[in-house]
Amino acid sequence: MEGMIKDGRLRCINDNDLMKVHMLDAALKFEEGTNRRRLIKMSAKQHIDGMAALADAICMRHNYYEELQTQLSNER
Repeated sequence: MEGMIKDGRLRCINDNDLMKVHMLDAALKFEEGTNRRRLIKMSAKQHIDGMAALADAICMRHNYYEELQTQLSNER
């Protein structure tokens, strides 16, 4: 996802200040034994809902792209 943002393939964040705040409030926590990564808040009062929704959408796109590519093509 980070690569998609840096490459300019994901442009939904440019003018969305709320999304920027949610991205800045989020961090990844690595679990040693399982090699899992979890999205966590930097502090208890911050919000990461937008970041979590974006991560879910990117994962779904990645997992089901072959099946849904015509619906995801974003062409008119």
